[in-house]
Amino acid sequence: MARPTDYTPELGKYVCDIISTHGCGLSKLTKMYANFPDKQRIYSWLRDVPGFGDQYLIARQQQANVLADSMLDIIENIPTIEDSFGNERIDSGMLGKAKLEYEVLKWHASKMAPKIYGDKKTDDDKSALGETLTKIQSMVNEFNKTNESDV
Repeated sequence: MARPTDYTPELGKYVCDIISTHGCGLSKLTKMYANFPDKQRIYSWLRDVPGFGDQYLIARQQQANVLADSMLDIIENIPTIEDSFGNERIDSGMLGKAKLEYEVLKWHASKMAPKIYGDKKTDDDKSALGETLTKIQSMVNEFNKTNESDV
């Protein structure tokens, strides 16, 4: 089946619906969906089709919510290991990987929906995501400190 090339309002809505519910880019979506237009075609629609750019922008802003949700999944699923004393510890290598994934998603979300996920520049107006990351880091430190006292 050939990929669609001609813009229709229905196809534009379909493309934006898919984008707004997935946390990946156009290249991956093209691989996932046989009837999804290639990214060059979508870029040409952004340039040439009146109104499609507005739909696309809204879809990307909604995609930021998907990315934020993915960030929570990353944090909730950091693997733990059992040390030689039987204490459960967070695997530091996996914690580093999770932090990297989290930061990449945070950056993307902040660019797609800066009013919601962007970093604030004042001390008294911190972003909710920044506060969440700080709390999680404190929880990890407390968890590991508590388990060290068991040794």
